[in-house]
Amino acid sequence: MVDLSDFEGLIKLKSTTPVGATVIQTRPGEFATLPVAANFNTGDNGVAEPVNIRAGHNVQSELPLNQKQYFAQFADGAGLFSQLILFNLTNREASVKLILKNDAGEPLSVDLNGEVVTGETSLVIPAGGLRVLSTDGLGDLLTGSVTVCSDRALAGVILFAGGAGVAGVGSSAVLDRGFVAPMQRRVSEGLDTGIAVMNLEEGEEVALDLELFDTGHKLLATARITLAGMGHRAIFVTEVDWQVEEAVELDFTDFAGLLVVKADGQTAATVVQTRTGVFATQPVVPLLN
Repeated sequence: MVDLSDFEGLIKLKSTTPVGATVIQTRPGEFATLPVAANFNTGDNGVAEPVNIRAGHNVQSELPLNQKQYFAQFADGAGLFSQLILFNLTNREASVKLILKNDAGEPLSVDLNGEVVTGETSLVIPAGGLRVLSTDGLGDLLTGSVTVCSDRALAGVILFAGGAGVAGVGSSAVLDRGFVAPMQRRVSEGLDTGIAVMNLEEGEEVALDLELFDTGHKLLATARITLAGMGHRAIFVTEVDWQVEEAVELDFTDFAGLLVVKADGQTAATVVQTRTGVFATQPVVPLLN
């Protein structure tokens, strides 16, 4: 019998027909989603090959060995901890490097599984295996971002947990021009929305032009934020230094609308909604025009 009283591992499901799936982790009074990765096969070179790739296609050109995942928000301290879960989708051992940056794009120093890591660390994930790395939530609040580099295909998620609840946040897609995301704030419910953005340009500052619209797509306010090379910013919608449009009264007491972020370089982003004791992730849609 398998002892599940204190367990970490992987479950693999094989189906003869296409299926959809969701995985949910529960804690007392809390839910968090976890990643569901497509079933992968691997060729002799150990590179993951999606099962639906047509025969004879050059898989290696689509899935290079130098693969990266970006997690646009990472936090530790003041009772909030982050848990990074990574699993190997291939039948070969994966060499992995984690790069941790603070808001200024400089090395971020945090504890991972009881060991202080500054800037970067390396690890190995066995073929088809799993690694879990957690901070302890102690000390002052530190924020930043994480880049996961690997020579094999991985899937991953960061769980944020603490007094404000728990949320599972998957890796963020590379955004070439910016993104669009819903914004909500309702004081009576303790509801708020924040964005976290990381600059993927090494050594180059990126400017973010923010436009806030109401539900009818009326422009309410604009702002500009700059990120240092590989820098990061996490900010609630009410903390932005908005320039309000003429004849507009910007009231965040009971607000719903859209945020459009235009970037002059590559970024990755996460949007998180908070309620009293609850975290929830919101969709981030790449800006197309």
